[in-house]
Amino acid sequence: MLNKIRESAERIQAEMVEVRREIHKHPEIGFDVSKTKALLKSKLIEYGYEPKDCGQSGLVALVGNPTGKTFLIRGDIDALPMPEFTEIPYKSVEENKMHSCGHDMHAAVVLGAAKVLKEHEEELDGQVKILFQPAEEILLGSMDCIRDGLLENPKVDAGMMMHVFPAPGIPVGTIITAKPGVLQASADWFEVNIQGKGAHGAMPEMGIDPINVAVQIYNALQTITAREVGSDERFVLTIGEFIGGGVGTSNVIPGKAYFKGTLRTINEEVRSFVKERIVNIAKNIAHAFRAEVDVVFTNGCCVNTVDEKMFEFSKEAAIEMHGADNVKKCPYALPLMSSEDFGEIGARIPVTVMYLAAGESVYPVHNSKVAFDDAALKEGIKTYAYTAYKWLKDNK
Repeated sequence: MLNKIRESAERIQAEMVEVRREIHKHPEIGFDVSKTKALLKSKLIEYGYEPKDCGQSGLVALVGNPTGKTFLIRGDIDALPMPEFTEIPYKSVEENKMHSCGHDMHAAVVLGAAKVLKEHEEELDGQVKILFQPAEEILLGSMDCIRDGLLENPKVDAGMMMHVFPAPGIPVGTIITAKPGVLQASADWFEVNIQGKGAHGAMPEMGIDPINVAVQIYNALQTITAREVGSDERFVLTIGEFIGGGVGTSNVIPGKAYFKGTLRTINEEVRSFVKERIVNIAKNIAHAFRAEVDVVFTNGCCVNTVDEKMFEFSKEAAIEMHGADNVKKCPYALPLMSSEDFGEIGARIPVTVMYLAAGESVYPVHNSKVAFDDAALKEGIKTYAYTAYKWLKDNK
């Protein structure tokens, strides 16, 4: 089966490059992925699948023997709201939208694996559930699909995801292993909205300055890491948007102000504690300055955790497919403080995570100049298809 999968992946490489470039050229954001979904759906139907909707705009398909267990492979398909500054011929034509995290690559790799698995369906000792998931970048897509029954009908027993990244000095297509346990941080996006009382800039005593309140809350939140959580715990609290007043209103005390930020932790207890402290600090400071405040947690996901047995299994499968010289340890310190909403799936079934070296770009993911190498696609296809096949074979 190893050689069959290798041969199939090599043969469909050119087709998957076309698919990947079409998706890259027309990136879509969040749940609004209708064009991408339509392309993937048409391809699945062409390959003999009967794809079904999942959640707001996800897509699932099944291949294999329904009497066996079920293994999930997932490709996220959404882009980021940012311009593209590369010079590649298939660069984004959509204003302020770019596949700077490689989800176009993920979509093509999972589609390729789906085609390979369909070609060898009779040799599968169970089913593979294929998921094309939207809204990963806003950390909402995974839970949306889970709520719509992703892990049921049939019940999913295990799963995996891969993520491409630029890796200067590492050959394109090299498989990068992660680690068992917590791999990536949880994430919580939040908003702190302050209601003050507007007034003339010359008479601040007549109002309640929401900017002042917001600044006091901001400063207090920065002390959580220094004074309320032990130094052995890693977490990051970042305020990335701060708005008060408007253009041309320098002589006005505004009525409202707000700021938005993110919280990332690798410990669920710390996550709960810090979220509670954010709310309490904001409310008490606002009360002290006679203002009102509303703290809202909008998007989020739990830590992304790799099952130990699944880690060892997937590493073995990758070595069988690619050879030990082409399977490397992750060059970055783990766990990562980035987040991945696949963690919500991993909180419910045993999963593994692997990375795929995809080019010499010196720019990282989420950068307007990052570019990925199409040559990595076939190696990702081989990894998904063989890991799924082998897991079903070993877990009858």
